[in-house]
Order: sequence, then C-alpha cells, then structure tokens
Amino acid sequence: MLLLSLFGGAVVGSTSSVHQDVLKLSAKTALWDSATVASKGSPEGYFIADAFYGSTDCSTGDNVRFGTGTGVCFTGYVNDKPVGSTMYKYSPSSTESLLKFDHSVYDSLDCSGNAQTDPLYVPSSCIDTGSSGAPGSAVYTYTTASAPWSKYEPGLMFQYYDTSAHCSNGGVGGSFYWTKLNSCLPNSGGGSSSFTSCENDLFSLTQYNDTACTEFNVETTQQLQQCVVNEPSGSDMELNNYRTMMCN
Repeated sequence: MLLLSLFGGAVVGSTSSVHQDVLKLSAKTALWDSATVASKGSPEGYFIADAFYGSTDCSTGDNVRFGTGTGVCFTGYVNDKPVGSTMYKYSPSSTESLLKFDHSVYDSLDCSGNAQTDPLYVPSSCIDTGSSGAPGSAVYTYTTASAPWSKYEPGLMFQYYDTSAHCSNGGVGGSFYWTKLNSCLPNSGGGSSSFTSCENDLFSLTQYNDTACTEFNVETTQQLQQCVVNEPSGSDMELNNYRTMMCN
C-alpha cells in the first residue's frame, strides 16, 4: 500500500488546501497553477502552518504541521517537464500581525537571473479554516530552526525532496509534514485515520469509518518508508518528488 495516497486523503482537510492556496497567491501565470515543484538545497527557515482539526480558535483539537522551506529553490514541473523555478524569502518587514514573504518566479530552473517578485502577506493570528460543518483553524509562524520538529511532541514526519539522490543522502528536505500521534485526521470520503505509534522503524495506522475516529475499521503496522516516489494527491501543486518518513 502506498501510504501517501491514504495519507493525502487523511489531510484533505481545509488547512491543507488553505496552505497550498496561500503559497500560490502570487504565482500569477496559468503555467504555475498546474506546476509541481521540487526543492534544491537546504532551507534558511520554514514557513509553518499549524492546523487544528475540531477547533475554531487554535487552542484545542488534533493538529498537524505543514512546513515549507524559505531561501531554497523549487523547480517547477508541468507534465514532468521543468518549466521554471520559484523561491520564498522571509522579509524583515514582517509585523506582529502579518508575516511577509517575497515570492519570486524565475524562467531559469535554478532561481538565477531575472525574476517576477511579489509580496505574500499571511496573518500571524488564528484563522478559521473550517468547511462543510467541520470546525478547523490554523496559525502561521516562521522559524529559522534547522530542525523545528525536534522539539515537537512525539509524532510521524514526512520529509520531501527533489531527487532520489538527495533523499538518500539523508539531508533536510525542502518541506515537511508532521502529525502528532493519536491525532484524528478526517478525510474527504467521510472516514478518518490516526497514527497511533512510531518507533523502531515501524508505525501503526488505524482507520475509521467516521470522521471522529470512533467507528473502528482496520489497523495496520508498516515499515517506515524511505526515499519513495511521492504519489500526487490531486492538488494543483505538489511540493516534492520523493518522500521519506521518520519518527520525531
């Protein structure tokens, strides 16, 4: 079983979509609307969305985190062909209420040469991301920590890379996804899932028939996947081509 096809469904919540939409706000060409991107290099920091399922005020509920690297070049692909590159840079002019990032789009594949650069403003206070009667909220932050997940509660993490070789080298990926153990993650099919353990290179996943993780369906224990092809989840923008899993 390819976990990300299931895992992608588990996070088809509003916050996943909101985070992707935020990242595309200043990509104004139709070409980039359908591009996938792959990162090259190690990030200067991370633009992080902390999502809370079941809470409207970012204080309770089950949470996941999406981290996108800044200062790292992402190469864009359409139909598996490279079409350009893009980079997010944190701006010192950020304020207490707004985080500012400069988003640059390049014709080159390595973020060199001329670029179209647009500002991207993100509120740093809690925002409502609920939809279809399912409450949810998120808060955005920025960190220069090289491995912010090292201070997170026990959970399961996915690191994303541009090439199999970079993934195999064991370095930091251009983006990451983290979920706290025992969080209830609803999916678009009316069910939910929860990662219940992660240790000794194994993780356990429980699936439910309802969105509240109460109607048990099945539980599986699998090996942590290393440097496998990232299956598209159907969104306009996929952040990287290869993924690896780890416990934190």
